[in-house]
Formats: sequence, C-alpha cells, structure tokens
Amino acid sequence: MSAPTRYALTDYYLAGAVNSLCATLFTYCSFFWAKGSYGYSDEWNLRMGAIQGVAAVLAAFFGGRLGDRLGFDRVLRTVLPLLVVILLAGAWSRWFWTPVVFTTLYIAVLVPVWPALEASVLHAPSTLSMPMRLGLYNIVWSSTGAVGFLISGWIYRWQPAAILWIPAALHALLWLWLQRPLRPADAGLAGSAMDLPHAGSTLPAVVRKRFLLTALIGNAVSYFIINGFLALAPHVGERLHLGPSQAIWLTCTLLITRAFAFALFWRWEGWHYRMGWAQAALWLAPGCVAGIFFSPSLPLVAALMGVLGVAAGLTYYG
Repeated sequence: MSAPTRYALTDYYLAGAVNSLCATLFTYCSFFWAKGSYGYSDEWNLRMGAIQGVAAVLAAFFGGRLGDRLGFDRVLRTVLPLLVVILLAGAWSRWFWTPVVFTTLYIAVLVPVWPALEASVLHAPSTLSMPMRLGLYNIVWSSTGAVGFLISGWIYRWQPAAILWIPAALHALLWLWLQRPLRPADAGLAGSAMDLPHAGSTLPAVVRKRFLLTALIGNAVSYFIINGFLALAPHVGERLHLGPSQAIWLTCTLLITRAFAFALFWRWEGWHYRMGWAQAALWLAPGCVAGIFFSPSLPLVAALMGVLGVAAGLTYYG
C-alpha cells in the first residue's frame, strides 16, 4: 500500500453504499433507457452488455494496482469527479451510441474503485476482524445495489434521464463529504485487519487454494450470467407483458435475494468449505437463467430469480 488510509471504516462503507446504489441505478437501468429512449433492439442491448463486460474485465485488470500505486483514498477522490462528468455528459448527449459509450466509460472508470475500497475496508483502523469487515462490506454494497435498481423503476417512470443525473448528484455529494477536515485517527483502535487472526488462516494451504480457484471461477460465471441476463431483462419484461418499471421491480428479486444470501452466508458457517455447495450453485445459475427466459409464468420467473440470487451469493462467497 502506497499510503495509509485516512478515513474511518464507516466512511468506506458509506462510499461502497453510495457507489453501489449509483452503479445499479444507472448501469442496470441503462438497458431500459437504451431501448426506450434510443430504440435499441434486444441484439443491441446484448452488444452493449458485452462491451460493458469487456470494459469491466480490462478495468479490473489494469485498475487493480492503482490503489497500491496512487493510494486507496486518492483513487476514490479522483474517480468520483470523473463519474460525475461522464453521467452529466451522457444525460446531455442525444447520439445513437450514447448508451454504449457512456455506460462503458462509467464502468471502466468505476471498476478500479472496488479493489481500492475493499483494501481500505481491510486497512482502516478498527477492532473488527477480517471476516467481520468483509461480511459487512458485502452486505452493504449488495443491499444498496438492490435498492438502487429498485428505485430506478420509479425514477425511470418519472424521468428516464434522471437515472444519470441523480447518480451524478450522489457521487458529487460523496466527493464533497470526503473533502471535509479529518481528525487524527484514534490511537486506541486496532490497525489493519491483516494483523488480526481469523479461522481461515488455520486451514491447510491446499484447501484454501482449491476454494480460491473455485471462488474465482464462480465470481466470473456469476458476473457474466447476471449481467448477460440484465441486458435482456427488457425482453423478459415484454414477454411477460410488463412495463419497464414493473420489469425492473421483478428483476430486483434477484438482487434482493443475493443481498439476503450474503447476510446468511456471512453469519452461518455451515456452508463453508463444502465443494458440493459451490458446484451446485454453479450448475443452478445457468439453469435458472434458461428457465427465466422460457417460462411463461410470472410467479415461476420471480421464484427462479430468487434462486439465481442465492446461487450468485454462494458463488461469490465460495
């Protein structure tokens, strides 16, 4: 780490909450915005989703080391104004390629914030252990992300362009909050969570390595399945004769159950280091997506989204 963290642990949780809320409000709703305001077809939405995915992978690869080079806090304070500019420019533009260009730019700039934020959560002064910090962090970003997509249904119905300038305003407010004068850190608090013992460090190295590989595969599969599904969420809504807002609220079932899964798997250790659970989740996810696309029943689609959310939560924790 090139520079110590200078904010309290709660500040990093707040930053994770605001950024997650804004990201889902804009990027997840962008497929409905592209279809409704720019006439994008399902094929164009899939292209946009694929481009977003490539941007996210490249940004994660090249941006993961930015925190070490520049300092975690500097990455956060630098990225926020850029996100505001991208969102406001996207709200102003009327070019056909606007959704593709500005969602891709937004994702490419935002993604490097996440590893910096997670590292900051681990290094900020606190007596909380590593599992406690990461568990709370996962619950914070996943629950606020679900809220962001949920309220985007009302916002989109009110004013489609508001899915850009409302996140811009929230990012700007967070940036202003981070500019405030800070008090010296409390010397009585423990430092980095890396210095505190946790149960995972006592496991055999071969077990940790196996589950690390499973988690990496599971996270990648979960990301591509969920984001690929979201690109076609407007199509699913149309097939079930739902308006854009109703389709968004239905899709929120997935994000809400994923947040509950994070909370469950954080507090309940019975699942931990069971390969069968991780394999079941990896098999369940694509099956759920297939059922969602082909089922004519709204209750069944909602139930499958709930199962997909739990599977996504498990693959993330695997």
